Amino acid sequence: MSEHLNVWEKIQQISYLVENVPPEVLERVSEMAKAHTFAQGEALFRQGEMPTTVYILLSGAVALERYEQDKPEPSVEAILRPFEMVGDHSCYYQHPYPYDAIALEPTEVIAIPAAAFIEMIEASPQLRQRLGYRHTSPVSRAKELLPDLREDEEILFVQRRHWILLLRRLLLGPLTGMLLATILFTVAILFVDSQTISRVWFLVGWGALMMVLTPWLAWIVFDWQNDYFIVTNQRAIHIEQIIAYKEERREAPFEKVQDVQLEQATIIHTLLDYGNVRIATASNSPPILFDYVPHPAVVQRLLTEHRDRFAQRVRKRAEEEKRRLLRRALGLEPPPEQAKPSEAPPPQAGEPEKKRRFTPLHALGRRLAVTTIHDDGTIVWRKHWIALIGRDQAWKPLMFLLLTVVGMMLLLWAVPELSRFSRRLEWLIFVLYGVFMVFGFGWLLWTIEDWRNDVYILTKDAIVDEEREPLGFDVRTRRAPLTTIQDISYNIPNMLYTFFDVGHVTIETASQEGKLTFDFVHHPREVAFHIYQRLRDLEEEERVRQQARLDQSILEILKLYNEEVVEKRLPPSTSQAS
Repeated sequence: MSEHLNVWEKIQQISYLVENVPPEVLERVSEMAKAHTFAQGEALFRQGEMPTTVYILLSGAVALERYEQDKPEPSVEAILRPFEMVGDHSCYYQHPYPYDAIALEPTEVIAIPAAAFIEMIEASPQLRQRLGYRHTSPVSRAKELLPDLREDEEILFVQRRHWILLLRRLLLGPLTGMLLATILFTVAILFVDSQTISRVWFLVGWGALMMVLTPWLAWIVFDWQNDYFIVTNQRAIHIEQIIAYKEERREAPFEKVQDVQLEQATIIHTLLDYGNVRIATASNSPPILFDYVPHPAVVQRLLTEHRDRFAQRVRKRAEEEKRRLLRRALGLEPPPEQAKPSEAPPPQAGEPEKKRRFTPLHALGRRLAVTTIHDDGTIVWRKHWIALIGRDQAWKPLMFLLLTVVGMMLLLWAVPELSRFSRRLEWLIFVLYGVFMVFGFGWLLWTIEDWRNDVYILTKDAIVDEEREPLGFDVRTRRAPLTTIQDISYNIPNMLYTFFDVGHVTIETASQEGKLTFDFVHHPREVAFHIYQRLRDLEEEERVRQQARLDQSILEILKLYNEEVVEKRLPPSTSQAS
């Protein structure tokens, strides 16, 4: 509490923060910030490191030194004095620190975590304008793309693909087309006889080409802007999307990451500092590829470091549990108090629950529901009705019924003429019409029932892909335990799917079933999130069960040790001696 008050008092000394940032935001920032003193020659941060902290100088001085490949000694970019900020631009735009920050004398600073700093900037347009930030922070954009971001999850790295890929796509496409069209237009204007062909037609042709190539150029830029590579302290994520058209997302939790490889094939990759980073998991699916990612060496180091940190946290938690159990067994720590089961409050009198009126519409809604959640937590997903029309080919019986009705209308128009030849012909037409309609409706009902019987099920411990033929002719079930899941991804392939929010969720498992695909599911992001969250819950439950079994076995061993060794070595009591 004293540290918080001390930081709060120091923040009050910085006028441009106090004037422009809301007090409640400053309060949260002061809770996360820390006061720190650097000795002379000590580095606040080093060139090439990923930004994690913004520093505001309170006293002393800091030199910004940049190292270049062809120079043995660094060049001093600037010297900062009290109340100046360092590292803010890198944190806001998610670029590695471009220089070393070295304390020239004992220097006191306020260290603000990057997440708190970005929150402070986004809460104050005046401060954002004062610092010269024209665009929204990539971290803020990443939070919008990750609605499943957990409270203890921190975004460490957010980048688009390197600008060289955008330039390459533009040069191989619309820019070259525009250049050639302009050259041809200029040559035509200069060398073609204006009496033969009017120059207006050349201008019209050039304008038509520009109208075709400009949307192409805008599409390439738009596509490049909406693809992101994100690294948090818990997972690596690749999002490939075009807003309102398609979206695909793959992610790898650090507990599943086995290898991180860096690829920089040519000297151009090294000079422009871009390359590929492949993230291999235990699944059979291809590695997650961060292609054309800026600062690939930094990304590889970041992924490897936090993968190792995650493993260390798991080991440390296990060691702490063992240590706690040992202290409890030796009597150095009291056992935890058993919580008494809470008695349920007596039922209170109230209005009786109203029974929902049963109607055919409610029954139809329940039968055609896309998502169903049962009382035991089981979630059942059916394919979206767009699959019923397209993949399951419900359009065929609908077209058959339509043609039957149209044919009947044409025959009714012709019946007066035909009835002169045979009265029985009229009855035959009605009978055939009835047979065709019964067949058409039966075909349609069969198709709907076949669509309805294909379900994807998420239980507490497994995922199930179940396909049933109507009337039980054939049942195909694929089941995989949640503990075998290695990778979860989803894909929204085109604009139609985006409009209806439909996509495919792919689950890579280590079981015999291999890869399971939930096709044509509604809200694919939510489906992937539910599976991922259920997997997390199951892993935590399994960890608790394993820890309980381990605790019990250790307690039994210690009890036997105490009986066989400790108690037998104790001297007899005075009462026994007498």
